[in-house]
Amino acid sequence: RVLTDDISTHIANRLYPEINKVESLLRRYLTKFFIQRVGLNWWETTATKVMIEKVKTRNERKDDFSELVDEDVSLVDFDDLGELIYKQTSGFNHPEKIIAQLLSIQTLPELKHLQNELQGNYTKYFKAFFQDKHFEPRWRELFKIRNKVAHQGTFFGYELERGLQLAEAL
Repeated sequence: RVLTDDISTHIANRLYPEINKVESLLRRYLTKFFIQRVGLNWWETTATKVMIEKVKTRNERKDDFSELVDEDVSLVDFDDLGELIYKQTSGFNHPEKIIAQLLSIQTLPELKHLQNELQGNYTKYFKAFFQDKHFEPRWRELFKIRNKVAHQGTFFGYELERGLQLAEAL
């Protein structure tokens, strides 16, 4: 049983600032991007029910600074940030919205419009910016390394170099 792992501590301490920088930049990017493309209520339109509930729960922990933090992307997890880009569909984050839209369709152009709207955020918004950058696999790989940093996992030497490469690439 290893009780002290100075190598993993050193690697985690080197990686944390870079991962934190990537995470902070993406939070700001998403906020600015969605405000410009979707509007001021972008969070309610874009986030999943699970994300919205997670943020509400976290925001219930009131302290002196809680009113300075918006109830949005600033309180979601690292993996949720990636999901907003490569998985989620803005405007249809609640199944009842899709059902209501389907029931209201009466013409083929309305159906075509709905098909375009149902595309994921990646296809609808980010493909032009993220294409050929391999965002999703890099984000997922950095997520695993980030979790090791956050939860004091055991690191191997190559993970320091790989984590720094991923942070730089993203």
